[in-house]
Amino acid sequence: MCMSTHIQAQHLQAIHVKNPTLGKPHGAGLLQGLDIRNTDGSPNPKLAARIMNHMRQNRVLIGTTGPSNNILKIRPPIIFNQEHSEILLASLLKALNDCI
Repeated sequence: MCMSTHIQAQHLQAIHVKNPTLGKPHGAGLLQGLDIRNTDGSPNPKLAARIMNHMRQNRVLIGTTGPSNNILKIRPPIIFNQEHSEILLASLLKALNDCI
């Protein structure tokens, strides 16, 4: 596992612990997913779309996936490094703060 992958997974886990609307991060390597849920645990595709669009407006491209379309799909390019990881995490935190 490269350093940026480790940093990304570690920070996604920390964000999950502090935010009840996020499910536990899952995935392998650079491919990571974050479930966006309501406080009752049900999927929240509308919030996932708002977070995704907010991040896109801030030049960080992610998608949504899953049966309910409530999973943020993070799949950066192979050239992804620590600097990119920090940009992704900052954008995610801003989107969470602005959208929730």
